Amino acid sequence: VAVRCGCTSICGEHRSVQAASACHHGMGVCDSRPPITVAVEVARASAASIDQFKPQALAITAWAFATAGHPSPLLFDAVARASAASIDQFKPQELTITAWAFATADHLLPDAFRRHLMQAVTSAEFATNEHLAQLHQWQLWNRERRAKVDLPDGFLRRCQAAFMASPPKPSRMQRQVEATLVSLSMPVRAEVFTDEGYSIDVVVNFQGAEVGVEVDGPSHFFGRDPSGPTLLKRRQLRKLGGWKLCSVPYWEWDEVWSDAPRRQQYLLQLLRRTLEA
Repeated sequence: VAVRCGCTSICGEHRSVQAASACHHGMGVCDSRPPITVAVEVARASAASIDQFKPQALAITAWAFATAGHPSPLLFDAVARASAASIDQFKPQELTITAWAFATADHLLPDAFRRHLMQAVTSAEFATNEHLAQLHQWQLWNRERRAKVDLPDGFLRRCQAAFMASPPKPSRMQRQVEATLVSLSMPVRAEVFTDEGYSIDVVVNFQGAEVGVEVDGPSHFFGRDPSGPTLLKRRQLRKLGGWKLCSVPYWEWDEVWSDAPRRQQYLLQLLRRTLEA
């Protein structure tokens, strides 16, 4: 199966593992999420030939489906099985991508694969903050599932420090939302770091409760569907931090931005719905 970078059609069969890997990478970087029927067919074909995949192809496959928000149980079971058989051949980047993908997909790891992954992570050398940051989200996922992580405390601290290393860069849209909330005489804090290491765009005190407001531009979506990384952040903030969260999607903000009363009313309604949920 091959998928064009528009992720809108299926054409032919995989002629090589390299072709399959390129197809999966396209799923993860294109602008729109592939239709569910396409994703299911790609997942089925990939799972059937997974034993031919080398570590890089396995990691890219898991990453692409997780990033696109298609956590296919059939595919992730196949990736786990094939990865466990060759885990000692995985490079550090491939380990971290695979671990992150399973966390993002919220797909339960078979015990054998989890043991192999834990051992490999413990012995690998991670040279970049990106690798360590991905492992931080993976260990948060283990906390979500109340699974024990047998990793040194010092290593876990390095992972969280790497995750928090990049300073937030508020967008113009985020500053607009913040200013509108301030105009409503609400106590507002911007770029609030949580115990989990995430930064929430804006935290507002509304009707006696703290609400996290995520201002989500185009990079947070495939079309108008939240991306895997966006869903992971929301899920972990809610499950681990107990946060009440709402999202301001860019297309909704574009509709109200030019009219001050409308944008104020929009945010008030959004906050009310969040507390009522």
